[in-house]
Amino acid sequence: MTFYHYYKDKDNLLALASINLINEEYNDAYKKILKKETDPEEIEYQSLLATYDWVAKHYKQIQNLIHKGDTFPMEIFKNTLSNNYGKYINELIKSVGYDVPSDYLSIFFFEGLYGSCLYYAEQLKNKKDKKKVKEDIKKLCRFWAKLIMSATKEN
Repeated sequence: MTFYHYYKDKDNLLALASINLINEEYNDAYKKILKKETDPEEIEYQSLLATYDWVAKHYKQIQNLIHKGDTFPMEIFKNTLSNNYGKYINELIKSVGYDVPSDYLSIFFFEGLYGSCLYYAEQLKNKKDKKKVKEDIKKLCRFWAKLIMSATKEN
């Protein structure tokens, strides 16, 4: 009975365990970026790129969560990714001294990031020219990094 108090079924338990492992991997990747980079724009660029690669790497697991019909694990996954990105945005805002409610900024960027990450993973899965898809996402991440840094420098 205790098991069913916390989990709907064994699939639910496996989904949550999978989400936790993916989350740990994401945190590790972000910590590595912070250890080797000091320039805020480069940190932004590397973090965005890592997020796209991370979602693409785990796309099959994400699709399984989406197609299971049970939205609870998918919402946990999305919330986990959003929380991680929110922490990152908070740190970025503090580092450049930008006075803006970070929750609005992180939600604004995250919702676009989440959808485009799934689109990127789908393109990698279906397109023959994967190199071009990866080059395109690098250009997009560089553009976003510059955009975010210019927005923070203006204020």
